[in-house]
Amino acid sequence: MAGNIIDMGNGKYRLRVSNGFDLNGKRKYYNKTVSCPSKREAEKELARFVTSIEGGCTYSASKTTLNEYSQMWLETYVKPNLSPTTYQSYNEKLNMHILPYLGSKRLDKIKPLDLDNLYNFLLTKPTNRKDELGNFKTLSPASVHRVHEILSSIFNNALRWDLVPYNPCTKVVQPKFRRTKMSCYDENTSRRLINCLLEKAPLKYKCFVILAILTGFRRGEVVGLHWDDIDFKNNTITVNRSAYYLSGNGTNEKAPKSETSNRTISVPGICFDLLKQWRVEQAKMRLALGNKWLGSKNIFTTDDGNIMNPSTGPKWFSSFLEKNNFPHIRFHDLRHTFATLLVGNNVDIKTVSSTLGHAQTSTTMNYYVHSLESASKASAELLENILVKDINIV
Repeated sequence: MAGNIIDMGNGKYRLRVSNGFDLNGKRKYYNKTVSCPSKREAEKELARFVTSIEGGCTYSASKTTLNEYSQMWLETYVKPNLSPTTYQSYNEKLNMHILPYLGSKRLDKIKPLDLDNLYNFLLTKPTNRKDELGNFKTLSPASVHRVHEILSSIFNNALRWDLVPYNPCTKVVQPKFRRTKMSCYDENTSRRLINCLLEKAPLKYKCFVILAILTGFRRGEVVGLHWDDIDFKNNTITVNRSAYYLSGNGTNEKAPKSETSNRTISVPGICFDLLKQWRVEQAKMRLALGNKWLGSKNIFTTDDGNIMNPSTGPKWFSSFLEKNNFPHIRFHDLRHTFATLLVGNNVDIKTVSSTLGHAQTSTTMNYYVHSLESASKASAELLENILVKDINIV
């Protein structure tokens, strides 16, 4: 690793070291100014500087702005490693909430104070949405926290690429927000919902929603199911893809959220009875349209055979709940309902976790800790009734 010393006078020396090339193919130079009583001491400082560079403990100052770097970050890190919907979301939030205010600043000159000021501004900036009284809403604390998470990832990668000396996000007060409260139905309400669906819902949505209740599948996983994922003989369903929608690009499919999301689970017989009925009805639709049928292999399609938008089923579900006087929950809360009912009936956490496709059982435990506590209490009471109910301790 080459290095040289420039005597600047008055006991100051500039250390300059070259090491490798940047992402644009240009040679990278590291500079540092030190105060030393002699050139010999400056040489020692140079040796230490070279060692720190070799150990990855320094960065290369550049004039790269956040505008320039963020595009490189999207293409080099986000696109290859995260989902297309995450890429689109990050890109939108960058352009709406971050780059208009910090984009022109040099990446390595952005300080914690800049971020604090940005977060405070976003929390008070009116949006184009109005509340019930007609007043313009401000950006929610959850959205501002999401901005913080994006900036954190931006600077973590910049630090890894030796483009900044530290991550300024680690020195700011993170925007506080309340996570969306997890809602779910109890056994009686879930039973009433299934009966109401069987009685009133169109066959496609009856099948769509009941499948979600009885499997815990995510909405993208339900839409991503193909007919050859269904094993009618063994009453199992395999999840190996997920559908997603991108503005301007329509509905597409990708690998599931994680490796453990690829799974095959046993499913109650009612799901297969409904699926058989829907397969017959879909076949009639396909025959009626002839060569106008778009030929999707998916179970849940539009009327012309194209893959269904993942938001279509959840929108229908919300309307159905309102029309039939059910307490409002999100479609995703059916997944929480499924898991909570299993945990509440003493199904072991490892089984619940693998059925949900969680990468770690800790994720399941964090979500369903209250249900686990109830199940634990129920288990203790069960053992007491079985083993020690009539025993008196002297």
